[in-house]
Amino acid sequence: MRIDSNLKGDLKIVFDNAQARAIEHYWRSFIILSGKNPEKPLPGIIENAIRYQKELRVKPQVLYVSEDREQNIRRYQYFIENTNLKGAKLDRIYFKETQKVLGKTYDILIMDLTNSLTPDDLGRLFGLVRGTGLIIALAPSIDKWDKIITTFHEHLVTPPYTIKDVKHYFEERWVKKLFEHEVYIYDTDKEKAIKYIENEKDVAPPKAEFHRVYGEVFPKKLYGMCVTKDQAEALKKFENLVNKEIAYVLTADRGRGKSVAVGLGIAGITYVFYKKPFYIGITAPNRGNIESLWEFLKKALEKLELKYEEKKNKIKAGKVIIEYKQPQDLVKRKYDLVAVDEAAGVYVTYLYKIMNKYDRLVFSTTIHGYEGAGRTFNVRFLKALKENPNLMVIEHKMKEPIRYAIDDPVERFMYDVLLLDAEPAKIENPTNPKLVKPDKRDFILNQEEKLRQFVGIYIMAHYKNRPNDIAMLADAPHHDLYYLEVEDNKDEDQ
Repeated sequence: MRIDSNLKGDLKIVFDNAQARAIEHYWRSFIILSGKNPEKPLPGIIENAIRYQKELRVKPQVLYVSEDREQNIRRYQYFIENTNLKGAKLDRIYFKETQKVLGKTYDILIMDLTNSLTPDDLGRLFGLVRGTGLIIALAPSIDKWDKIITTFHEHLVTPPYTIKDVKHYFEERWVKKLFEHEVYIYDTDKEKAIKYIENEKDVAPPKAEFHRVYGEVFPKKLYGMCVTKDQAEALKKFENLVNKEIAYVLTADRGRGKSVAVGLGIAGITYVFYKKPFYIGITAPNRGNIESLWEFLKKALEKLELKYEEKKNKIKAGKVIIEYKQPQDLVKRKYDLVAVDEAAGVYVTYLYKIMNKYDRLVFSTTIHGYEGAGRTFNVRFLKALKENPNLMVIEHKMKEPIRYAIDDPVERFMYDVLLLDAEPAKIENPTNPKLVKPDKRDFILNQEEKLRQFVGIYIMAHYKNRPNDIAMLADAPHHDLYYLEVEDNKDEDQ
């Protein structure tokens, strides 16, 4: 495939290189259109992107997201009236509706960021785009982006403060990181490329095939539903749960297909025990956490040609009964197998009760991701689980993304700017503690290692953390930062 758009000048340079790089590596590319009227070149970019995506798949999926204010609606109307979307499917939502599209997959994402930069929304939306896809951001002039008032800022204001008191340190960090990563930036006012990465224009997308992995207990057609080798390996370890006194711990960063693997695994167990009375309990912090698990559980039962009946939060397949219960209700019932999804978000008290009551267990959880992933599960509970003499613990960590290839530059950018993989320092012998109140702006922008340690401690201590918390700490006038700095006999200051 040769990437040779009908765009002109620097816009062609930016688009062609971004699209070629995305297709060649099965990555995503991130293009920022920056200026007073950033929507002007959008129709041409999207028409060319649709043309290339149609060569890769039947009907490209496009998502347009903005705030619901007059200027945002005006930009969307300009886009609709001037863009030929023939052959593509367009979804349009507002940022406050991002929960509606979780679980969907898109080829092109358009975000109007002229008055919005909410980390939670960015984390959700970026993860919806598959490899070869483009993410387009409509943005203010790049030199003014860190000075605008966003809808997120408006929510930070509490008396006696006003909007004038809100800081812009997160926005400064965002712009700084744009120039440190593989991001394409085009100035729509000057019609000039600010930043791009050269790439060959004759490209071929990598083949999606992978070396198939099969187990000895579950049918091959179940393994055929896996989209990565990593996911198939995770499913294979579910076969151990045919036996009792097993605890399977499945961990992954966001976007690895962990919940889907759990759904497939439960379907495999259902296949084995289909003709025997067998009770499976599923729990999670809330019902919304298991949407993907539940959906693929049903798809797998259909693939395995197992008849089932579904009522609210309950599935009956043969003599197997599968039901979702909240943690506090689940521990009151008897089950042959219990699966806990997003276990890091479940109160550790319930995790201990589940561990001590049941003898076939699955604990799956996100390690790094926008959802928030407290470290209590790893630091306290997992240690206790491994020390339990009544259970054999089997572990698997999923690393391979399901929507795009490993080392995707957009994922690297998002993990960095939102500090999704921040970890605390490992300190063995702390001495000479000193309370420090740093200059907030300097700390956010220039002390990256200490900031990562700070956020790592915050994540460990608070299991419901979200990326929004980082921006709130940075920009809210009623939030100050303090940390305790210690010396370690083995290391320098931590």
